[in-house]
Amino acid sequence: MARYQPPGGRGAQPRGLLPAQQLPPPDPALRPLWLLVLAVFWPQLSAYYNCMGSANTVAAQQVCHTQLSNSVGGEISVLQNGR
Repeated sequence: MARYQPPGGRGAQPRGLLPAQQLPPPDPALRPLWLLVLAVFWPQLSAYYNCMGSANTVAAQQVCHTQLSNSVGGEISVLQNGR
């Protein structure tokens, strides 16, 4: 037996909650920017995820964070200096 749905299809909302709002679509210019970031930093991100996958302690995770920070910082300085 089907449940009654009032017109509009939303049904009763729980008290105190607002209906979900739909987010606007992302800016298309942000999509090439993210693709560029992924292309430039893919080796560093891949190494980071591999490192975190095998990090069994908080100290090992901190090593992964430090390695990522150093490698990304080095890549940014190379990009800024044009070398």
